[in-house]
Amino acid sequence: AGATSGAISGFAGLQKIVIGGDLIGGRGDSSGHVIGSAVGATPVQEITVKGSVIGSTGSLSGTMLISGSGTINKLTIGKNIVGGSVTGNGTTTTTGAVLVGDAFVVNASVGGSIIAGSLNGGGTLLTSGALTFAGGADKVTIKGSLIGSNTNAVAVSFGVLTAPTAANYNVVNSLVIGGSVISSNILAGYASGPLSGNVGMGKVQIGGSLVGSNIVAGIETGPDGFFGTDDDTVIGTPTLVPRIASLLVKGVVAGSDDPTVQFGVVASQFQSVKVGHASFPPTVPLGFPLDRVNMPPLNGSVVLRTY
Repeated sequence: AGATSGAISGFAGLQKIVIGGDLIGGRGDSSGHVIGSAVGATPVQEITVKGSVIGSTGSLSGTMLISGSGTINKLTIGKNIVGGSVTGNGTTTTTGAVLVGDAFVVNASVGGSIIAGSLNGGGTLLTSGALTFAGGADKVTIKGSLIGSNTNAVAVSFGVLTAPTAANYNVVNSLVIGGSVISSNILAGYASGPLSGNVGMGKVQIGGSLVGSNIVAGIETGPDGFFGTDDDTVIGTPTLVPRIASLLVKGVVAGSDDPTVQFGVVASQFQSVKVGHASFPPTVPLGFPLDRVNMPPLNGSVVLRTY
């Protein structure tokens, strides 16, 4: 597919957009690409892809970019979001991704899984398999799993509300993942990078296991690049407390077989944390090893930590 082939640009005057099958990108940049704004006199209210969003080697291939600062009532991906891979010395930026700008999404769902591609060779692969809500969301449901690769993590990220207050600063009130979270990052206070510490997360529920992954609210890594270590800090100078109200992992928590790697479930405040049948009070020791709750840890650990 050539550059911009199979592309849709502009939502002017449309309140509902439906793609009956898959949105598939190719080798050309911006192929299988949907871009538009959620603002205007009649902002788009509902966006549906009944099949999958599938990226390839082209930058911005198999992607949806929704800008603007309105409200989207419903965003539905019927099946999977799949990032492309790079072999050799090529460079691909953003593939297999659904990225919402400052618009607030009331209800978002992915009927399958979000799957990252992989880098094989000396090239570059950035943002492969991603779901971003820069303006926040009320309810997000992913019925399948988040499945990263050995080179690229899946990213599900939430930015910051337009006007956060002490009474309302959750960037997601409910995030439910039916399957497991593997080699992935769930990030609050992030868009293309660290954005704000004025963020909270409501309910975060994982139906399977948490493996080699991070869950973050308003914290950024230090020079070592790992979450859960001593050099992490709160993003910026927030006036609110970065928090995760409720975290439930129904399966087990595991790190990595690489002893040099660290993973973290991090915020400034937790109200409820459960792994399997084990519950933890909000005053758990800093750096508590979650991966020792239901199984022996692998070499790379996963810690629960506040900053």
